[in-house]
Amino acid sequence: MRQGNERKRLILEKLLRPDAPPVKSVCKEYGVDQSMVYRWLREAKSGSMTGRTRRQNITLLEKQRLLLEAGAIAEADLGRWLREHGLHSSALDEWRSEIEKALKTAQKPVKDQSAQEIKALKKELHRKEKALAEVSALLVLKKKLATLLDEESEP
Repeated sequence: MRQGNERKRLILEKLLRPDAPPVKSVCKEYGVDQSMVYRWLREAKSGSMTGRTRRQNITLLEKQRLLLEAGAIAEADLGRWLREHGLHSSALDEWRSEIEKALKTAQKPVKDQSAQEIKALKKELHRKEKALAEVSALLVLKKKLATLLDEESEP
């Protein structure tokens, strides 16, 4: 059974004080299972405080950090580590796939500003060369026409 956030906060505040009562008495007072309270305490001390419900909200960098941390742990201790972090081994596999996919998309070459500028300049140069060739052809035709007209008017 999930406990309300307010109730959880009250229990943790009581247990994290310097003059805290025993966990067993607080559990009886609030009607909460001791294992649940110990897990909350562990989460509070590690700074996660969000537990298993946060699995979907973990950023890619956090996933990478957790994967590296899990990779450094011996296979025999991995189960305990997963339980402490509220994870399943399948989550680690999913995260590996996610990170590999992100890395593959990140490896695609990104055109920078200068490459785009070079492409635009080459395109403009090609257009101007075509226009120059067309003008040159027109001038040649004009000369030929003038030569033909001069020859016809001479007889």
